[in-house]
Amino acid sequence: MEKTIYLAGGCFWGMERALQMLDGIISTTVGYANGFGRNPTYKEVCTDTTGYKETVKVVYDARKLSLRKLMEAYFICIDPTQKNQQKHDVGSQYQVGVYYNDASDLPMLNKIFAEKKPLYPAFYVELEPLRNFYNAEDYHQNYLIKNPQGYCHISFEEFDKIKQLNLQKDRLRVYFAGSIRGGRQDAEIYRQVIEHLKQSTDVLTEHVGDLSLEVRQRPEDIYHQDTSWLKESDLVIAEVSTPSLGVGYELAYAEKLNIPCYLFCRPEVNLSAMLTGDSYFQIYSYQNVEQMLRIIDRILQEY
Repeated sequence: MEKTIYLAGGCFWGMERALQMLDGIISTTVGYANGFGRNPTYKEVCTDTTGYKETVKVVYDARKLSLRKLMEAYFICIDPTQKNQQKHDVGSQYQVGVYYNDASDLPMLNKIFAEKKPLYPAFYVELEPLRNFYNAEDYHQNYLIKNPQGYCHISFEEFDKIKQLNLQKDRLRVYFAGSIRGGRQDAEIYRQVIEHLKQSTDVLTEHVGDLSLEVRQRPEDIYHQDTSWLKESDLVIAEVSTPSLGVGYELAYAEKLNIPCYLFCRPEVNLSAMLTGDSYFQIYSYQNVEQMLRIIDRILQEY
């Protein structure tokens, strides 16, 4: 699945070259993002008056490269503690920022930013929707490929770290929630979903290396550990056909943490009405567990 995001990381010559080293990148284009006025030139952007940032438009295959890994590469290349500057390059055009054009990326981006901020004494990385983007002049495109000895603010060590990311498998952490009030039938569904998440397909074997969920078994049902697992999770999948205060609390907590939530319920349950139009949650109706597992596969493929 082809996706696009816009990354400002200082001088776009080096940022573009670093991102091109990632497996799963389809194309890159350097340009100017989220400023004022139309069709800015490099000379105008360098006057420090346009608000435009040197930015790389990244088109990538989300089946081969996760947003999380892409953002990990981005943070390797930047210094979040510098405002309107990256290393020796000073000016508003060097302000760092992530500009998204797909609102569905925002929960994951919010989570990543929440994880990164405590790691630095100051944090000036912008996270905003893309307002505008204009391609830079032709001589800026693929600059370091055309000029291998050209200026680059990104170090050789940082380039090596980017390359190492290609050797790392993504470990998607999934929190599964379900009411213990649903009885043995629901308990069996939960077990099948959990086993499927852990080992049922190659995609899930690759992306779900470990399931951040501890399931204990009691005669009448299964239940979870506490919601501390949520802080370590990348997404939540919940079966909510049977109302439960506990699951409601978990979902509210997940929303507070900006963790993407995917809710499943049987057709007779009007979950949309119960949530009073809360668009944060993505809701799916399913007839049987096989259909539920197929939908889950499609969700996980997007990560």
